[in-house]
Amino acid sequence: MSVSIIHNNKTYIIEKKDDESNEIYSKRVEYIISKKENQNIDNIINLSYVWRNYMFYSMIYPVSLIKKL
Repeated sequence: MSVSIIHNNKTYIIEKKDDESNEIYSKRVEYIISKKENQNIDNIINLSYVWRNYMFYSMIYPVSLIKKL
């Protein structure tokens, strides 16, 4: 499963990971969409995994990384 997002005239496909529930995947896509337009979309997608792990799987990250979310 995947969702296409258009950002700065480019289309990005947000893939659903095999271990990701549909609900968590949907929330992660919402997170990506909610970020500011002027941010690097590849960076946002990468941070979305950190956000997911932090919010739903109780993983611990350095404060400096959490502030980027």
